[in-house]
Amino acid sequence: LQAQAGAKKPVAAKAAVEALPRIQIEEPAVLHSEKWHGFECTVCQDPAAVGDTLIELPCHHSYHSDCIIEWLRRDH
Repeated sequence: LQAQAGAKKPVAAKAAVEALPRIQIEEPAVLHSEKWHGFECTVCQDPAAVGDTLIELPCHHSYHSDCIIEWLRRDH
């Protein structure tokens, strides 16, 4: 099926976005761990830094919280 021209996809529900797991980067050693070494947010393309909060989606992809929350709340 093709989407109607001009039809907007639904935005993510606020409760669903708020329930996503968050990871607070509190010390440099976390950034050197196997999971986070070389992390780059694919929304802004910046690496994580100490003080950042990341959000992990159900697909196990992670993003800066500000980046992915904005993306999920937009009409696509």
